Amino acid sequence: MATKEEKNKVITDIKKTAGLLGESLQARDWEQAYEYHDSLKKHLENELLGEFTGNELTKLGIEEIRQLSKKYAYFNKEMRKFQGALVANGKRFLEHAK
Repeated sequence: MATKEEKNKVITDIKKTAGLLGESLQARDWEQAYEYHDSLKKHLENELLGEFTGNELTKLGIEEIRQLSKKYAYFNKEMRKFQGALVANGKRFLEHAK
């Protein structure tokens, strides 16, 4: 059983990382956002979260952060697909420009 301080640190780490992710997204710093999301996923997998009730996690905003994390992962995947398609399109432009 974790101490109150340990549990509070987990919540603080999640919220801090979520805030940094949000700032990176607002700044359109996609690579930094990707790194923060990777860190956030690790925090959200912390076994100490199992010591909270679902209601506590909801009140603390952790469940919403989990849902937003899933949405981010989906949108990031789609964005990278589009970027790949644009790069491929760029290669074709270059071929035809010769």
